[in-house]
Amino acid sequence: MTERLAGQRILIVEDEVILAWALQDMLTSYGCQVVGPAAGVAEALDLIGREGIDAAVLDVNLNREKCYPVADALVRRGLPFVFSTAYSADSIEEGYRHHPSVQKPHSAPELADALSALLPMPASLPFPTEAALAAAGIGLWSFHRKRDALRLDAGAQSLLGMPEGPTTLATLLARVHEEDQAGLRAGLRAACAETIARDVRFRLVTPAGPRALVMRGAAGAEGNGASGAIFPLPEV
Repeated sequence: MTERLAGQRILIVEDEVILAWALQDMLTSYGCQVVGPAAGVAEALDLIGREGIDAAVLDVNLNREKCYPVADALVRRGLPFVFSTAYSADSIEEGYRHHPSVQKPHSAPELADALSALLPMPASLPFPTEAALAAAGIGLWSFHRKRDALRLDAGAQSLLGMPEGPTTLATLLARVHEEDQAGLRAGLRAACAETIARDVRFRLVTPAGPRALVMRGAAGAEGNGASGAIFPLPEV
C-alpha cells in the first residue's frame, strides 16, 4: 500500500529540527516530495496557502502552541493528515481524536502505513478512472484496520452521503442500519485478513429510506487493511 506515497507532496510540521530531518528522510525514501518542514503554526499555514500538498504530518505540540489551527485549515481543504505525538492518542483534544495518529518514536513503516491509508490509489494502477467509476455508480474505498481509518473516493462519498476527506469506520457505521452495523464491521475486518474478495451487504439509512449497498474488498499486500469497491445492490 505504500506505493501510494510515491510522488505525493507531504507537509511536515515539526518543531524539533532533528525529528523534522528524520521525517524528511523517511518520507523521501518512499518517493514523497516533502513540503517544509514548518516549525510553527504560522509557517505551516503559510505553506498550506501557497504550496500544493496532498497530506501532512502534524506534531501536536509545537513549542508553546498546538497544531490544531493547522489541522482545521487542512480539514477545510479536504486534505488528510496524521498527528504525531510523544503521548498517547488520548492526549489529543477530543474533537480531533477521530483523525489518525502515530506515537513517537515511530518507525518509517508505521508512518508510511498511516499516511498510505489516507491516500488514494495511484492513477498509474490498472483501474478505470474515478470519473468512469462514478458514472457507473461504483466507488473505491480503503480501510486501515489498526487506525480505523477509512478513505473514500468521490464515487464512494456520493454513494454513502459522506463529506470529503478522510473518515473512520465508526463514522460510516453511524449511517448504517443498526441491524447491519455488526455485520459490516465484522466483514471489513475479515476482509483485512483475506486475499480473496469478500462481499459485505448492508443498508444505508437515508431520508428516502434504507438503501442497499455492497462493499467488496480484500486484504492489501502489507496486511494492514483492505481496499475495494462499493456499489448499489442490484434490484431483483
